[in-house]
Amino acid sequence: MTDAATVRRVAAPVTDAASSTDAGSARVLIADDEKHLAVLLEHFLAGRGHTVQVVHDGRAALAALAAGAFDVALLDVQMPGLDGLAVLRAARELPLPPQVVVMTGNGTVDTAIAAMQAGAYDYVAKPYRMAEVDLLVRRAAERRRLECERVAAESARGDDTFITIYAPLRGALDLVERSAPSLGGMLVVGEPGTGRTLVARRAHRAAGGGPLVELEPGADDLTRATLARRLVAAHDGTLHVRGAERLSARVQRTLAETSAPRIVASSARPIDALALEPALRERLSTLVVELPPLRDRAGDVPALAEHFVRHLGGASPPVVTEAALARLERHAWPGNVAELRLVLEGAVARATQGVVEPAHLALT
Repeated sequence: MTDAATVRRVAAPVTDAASSTDAGSARVLIADDEKHLAVLLEHFLAGRGHTVQVVHDGRAALAALAAGAFDVALLDVQMPGLDGLAVLRAARELPLPPQVVVMTGNGTVDTAIAAMQAGAYDYVAKPYRMAEVDLLVRRAAERRRLECERVAAESARGDDTFITIYAPLRGALDLVERSAPSLGGMLVVGEPGTGRTLVARRAHRAAGGGPLVELEPGADDLTRATLARRLVAAHDGTLHVRGAERLSARVQRTLAETSAPRIVASSARPIDALALEPALRERLSTLVVELPPLRDRAGDVPALAEHFVRHLGGASPPVVTEAALARLERHAWPGNVAELRLVLEGAVARATQGVVEPAHLALT
């Protein structure tokens, strides 16, 4: 790692072609083993402007939900293989699941209660009126749109301010914001605590929003179903791969072959030290940002300290004395920005008189 924020950009930018639906319309999955009725409903909803896919059993419904993004799923309760309630419960495990309307021919109150308790948006009994289903679909799609906006807003409201006066790093962050809208992939590398996640969030925000979905490989790697759910959830947004060095070859190939979503990968290793599949390496190397450790940008410590104290101190944050700031600036900070925040969190708790003094800093 050099003492500057390094940015390398090679190859042509990859455009992420995100799909969208027209206002008032929805992406609808119909799962019903009564094929004639399902086809009639498909034609009616398609004629009302919706994009519709039809399957005829529960397992096919699960496969469709894993493979594509739907706003609304219309699930018949009685289906071969898996019933509608089982599909509903599995669908609720998706990061941003579709709204589900359960359809049944028996019309019992117990079925309605079970469906709503399992997370269904609503319930309709057969025989139903087509116009009634269309109205439910539109209301359910609006509910999902609002839910997606809420998730995106929560991501945007996170404390993702990157405080720095270090010119090379400021230049790198500016390039991320300018480049993100046209990129299909990028890589952020740096030691733990250097701000890799903040850069990923900045890239996501600059690219135009949508859902920000985290993908963190564990020791036992990712199952195909889990990976498929993450890709579906992030289709119109950003997939943040935390710890790219832990991705298996199978997952790497899947990510490389997926045109959407945009992929922002982060790693503690530089790209030259990552064992990446060639296609994924090419995609991520379009933009590579290398973040310097805090010990190489000591001039940022006073501004970071003031920022953390304001956020940690509540309505009346304490004042940090010049002596305390000087002590913080002299420290080597082997733990980077995360360690600085922890030190200040303790200092704010100990500063009972509204002033942070050197004695309040737990430094060794």
